[in-house]
Amino acid sequence: MKKINKKQQIIKSETMIAAIDIGKNKNTVIYRSPDDQDSKPFEFTNTRDGFDQFHSQLLWFKNRYNTNDVVVGYEATGIYPEPLVHYLRGKQVRLVLVNPVHSKRVKEIRDNSPNKTDKKDPRVIADVIQLNCVLSVIVPEGDGAELRQLIHARERAICQRNGFLSQLHDLVYKVFPEIHQIFKSLKGKTVQFVLMNYPFPENVAAWDIDELASKLRSMSRGRINRSQVEELQRFAETSIGVKEGRNAIAKEITHLVKELRSQEEYIKSIEKDINETLGRLPISYRILSIKGVGEITAAGILGEAACFQDMQNSKEFEKLAGLNLFEISSGNHQGQKRISKRGRFLLRKLLYFASLNVIKHDSVFRDKYQSYLKKGKPKNQALIAISRKLIRVIFALVRDDMNFDKNRNKEPIYSKAA
Repeated sequence: MKKINKKQQIIKSETMIAAIDIGKNKNTVIYRSPDDQDSKPFEFTNTRDGFDQFHSQLLWFKNRYNTNDVVVGYEATGIYPEPLVHYLRGKQVRLVLVNPVHSKRVKEIRDNSPNKTDKKDPRVIADVIQLNCVLSVIVPEGDGAELRQLIHARERAICQRNGFLSQLHDLVYKVFPEIHQIFKSLKGKTVQFVLMNYPFPENVAAWDIDELASKLRSMSRGRINRSQVEELQRFAETSIGVKEGRNAIAKEITHLVKELRSQEEYIKSIEKDINETLGRLPISYRILSIKGVGEITAAGILGEAACFQDMQNSKEFEKLAGLNLFEISSGNHQGQKRISKRGRFLLRKLLYFASLNVIKHDSVFRDKYQSYLKKGKPKNQALIAISRKLIRVIFALVRDDMNFDKNRNKEPIYSKAA
């Protein structure tokens, strides 16, 4: 998506607007003529018949107003607009997206009322479009679309895995809190083996020490030694874990360990697909030429930015990530500059963690980071500044089909790819 600043790029004297209030099951649309006359609201369902009805209606109004310039706009409402957006691809319309923050602020201008109805909402969306406060819709295609879905699937799987891990931590703490003195995390195969086979402290205490030490040493590849196993048994003999209701807890622990293992395998399979898909995109090698930027980060950037299709400059990239700056100043008051955070959250997150890596692995980014700290910037603000710099570098590499040159001292910061 990209911000459009010039009014003539969206609304011309012959432009017809179709403003849609998207819903889960049905949508409401109004058509605004080039002379600012609104049709009555029409409803259509989220089905093939409903979409065909909407398109036929749109063509009828297009002929009625004798125009070939049609802008279809809608408010960002999660996943619900996606089928309609894909349906309209290839049709002779321009798609634009309205920020809900803008429509909320414009809503009361129309009738000086916070009233919200399906009949009012599309008219508000049309008002916002006429004000040019819109984003153009860029639909990822091919491997770019595949990467976006894979990265989001991985993010959801990690969230679910962390949820299982949190639940497992709480349950284990009830029955055997001392186990955390030996195993700092419950993600490892060794501790999961113990939990699956010997869920209660007395089970661990009764285990033959030689067999236990040998088994855990083998499973941990030498990271768990005999002295740690002896300490584990001492903790098990004097455990303060609860004694009541433990069978149900043990059953749930077994279930959660199985879910964690399954989730780990699923994440690995997703990451394998990500790497294979990334390898089919030549521009990925330009991003990967920056030391500290890995495959997952590169895949996330390309997926979220739709492989930079139709982006004119790095400012658009900044806005897409919500890393563009703003300040609130008035009179003698000079506001502090902050990032807008009005963009794709996952893209912003990936860039932030990428900035943590590049300041460790690349001297130029590290020196720039240190210079920000010397100027008195807090660490978090300095990392945000590095993220913004990383945006400019990545955009330049992709735009010019260049690799990052780690041996440069001055601009340009990239070199022609071999």
